[in-house]
Amino acid sequence: MYWIAWIPGAIYAVTFEDSKLSSLIPSLLLMQSWFPQKDVHFAGNSVGWSLSTEVFFYLLFPLFFVAVRNLSTRWITFALVGSLVFVITIPLALRPTAPVGDGYWLIYLFPITRFFEFAAGVTLAILMRHGLRVRLPFALAGAIALAVCVGANWLPLYLLLVVATAVPFLLLIGSAANADLAGRRTLMSWRPLVKLGEWSFAFYLVHLIVLRVVIAMNERTFMLPWWATSLIALLLGLILAAGLFEFLEKPLERRFRPTPMKVSPEANLPTGSSVIR
Repeated sequence: MYWIAWIPGAIYAVTFEDSKLSSLIPSLLLMQSWFPQKDVHFAGNSVGWSLSTEVFFYLLFPLFFVAVRNLSTRWITFALVGSLVFVITIPLALRPTAPVGDGYWLIYLFPITRFFEFAAGVTLAILMRHGLRVRLPFALAGAIALAVCVGANWLPLYLLLVVATAVPFLLLIGSAANADLAGRRTLMSWRPLVKLGEWSFAFYLVHLIVLRVVIAMNERTFMLPWWATSLIALLLGLILAAGLFEFLEKPLERRFRPTPMKVSPEANLPTGSSVIR
């Protein structure tokens, strides 16, 4: 899916942005987020930088999980808190003021610094397997996360990018996981949202390409207002994402992914539990 979306992104970049083919090679290899140069890490389909960073997480996950899973609950908690400390202090130390330069790259794209957020999620999951529960109602956790996302737009760039959302998102994920373990349905269980979630990876990969094309065509034809072009791009992106998921991603996943075992949510959970209120 990534490489399919890479092709039109590369064509657009070379045709309309005069990008050099050499700057696209790292993105072809999912290595672009390791380069501080903007014309490299955002080359072609620029949203691909996050996949480049996540590949690094996937490679380190087995080592990190094995290293942490058998620690005591206290040390796993220290690992979680320590990860969040790094997530917060690195942007505060670098304080970039514009979406360019080494400081911006280090706090937003660089795989090593972004790994601490991933580590926080892994340690939270392990703690929940040990019995910890995030007893924050999902609706409240979602409202807090949404309010932070909106309010963060008035924060300095170095706080907006990572710091503001780290803890609210962690609580939201923990609250959703807690609801799943308890067998409670939430808004995220609503079938239309589940379906949109299934399309979301394909949508993420194509949405910026579609938006760029719609804007370019609009500037040459109708000159519609920004909200109209945004709506058209949203609808076209959803249609394209649905097609890619249903006719490509889903069949390939069915072919290559083994049939998952059905495990009770309560499996391997101790009787006692810690609580975050």
